[in-house]
Amino acid sequence: MIRNLVTTAVTWRLVLLGATVGLTLVTIAFVASLSSFTSSVAADLRYQCDSAVGPDPSADAAPAPTPPVSKRASPRTAPPSSATTNPYAELTIDSDDPVTGWERECLSAMKTAPYQDSPDTSVNAGPAVECARHLALLLVSAGSMHEDDTGPRSDMAATIRSLVFDASMAAETGECRAAQLSPATGGSLEESSSQAGAGSGHSCPPFAASGSPVLLPSTVAAQARCGQRVAPAALSAGDLVFWNYHQGAPRLAAIAVGGNDIIVAGQGSTGHRRTHLPTESDVRIKRVLGGAA
Repeated sequence: MIRNLVTTAVTWRLVLLGATVGLTLVTIAFVASLSSFTSSVAADLRYQCDSAVGPDPSADAAPAPTPPVSKRASPRTAPPSSATTNPYAELTIDSDDPVTGWERECLSAMKTAPYQDSPDTSVNAGPAVECARHLALLLVSAGSMHEDDTGPRSDMAATIRSLVFDASMAAETGECRAAQLSPATGGSLEESSSQAGAGSGHSCPPFAASGSPVLLPSTVAAQARCGQRVAPAALSAGDLVFWNYHQGAPRLAAIAVGGNDIIVAGQGSTGHRRTHLPTESDVRIKRVLGGAA
């Protein structure tokens, strides 16, 4: 179905070219290459879908090849030009189109998800990154004091949202503070983010340069669409890890703390815990924090 959408979008342009220029042979040459061209675009769209809503459950989709990573810290401090606009944001489907649930979820996600380049292979560094590491480790320390059911209930999305915002502010203020870390302070988080110019938090913020505040959406499903995809070998503190996808949304999320370690965000009475990066095929890593300039 994705291939059909791409073919329909491209074919009319070729017909118009042939009618206007009148070069039949040129038109035939273009039409002959349409199959390979649409295959390339369709593959790119599937990669965008895979990055936004997880792997297609009806196919064994392998992730895009990733070049070897350099362990030298070389953070991306600004978004690549291709990431500023998602060319698939305006794709639509008719109500009677025979699309799968995954394809429908994908096209819905494309309206707000940033365009994905190939996975980032640089290791991130900077004040926001170090603050994210510090705050994530504090989550585990705080959780260890509430191993029974008397502790506060966790909200996975709110925890990630607050931690990322606080970490992103560290580069601007020079302070790493967990002022908004409690989900109970959600109202003040919205107020603080508005004053800091972080946006509404209802959609994915632009990939932030160092010093820019970052306010993610309020659900894990929406958060998983944000940022830029990262190669597993380049996992850095502050990167977000999503896996165990179901109906286009991850059921598990974590914050990387460096090396191969992550802090899995708790949900409900389940506490935060430190573990290694999962090896499941549906693990997706996103970078939402800018590095050092």
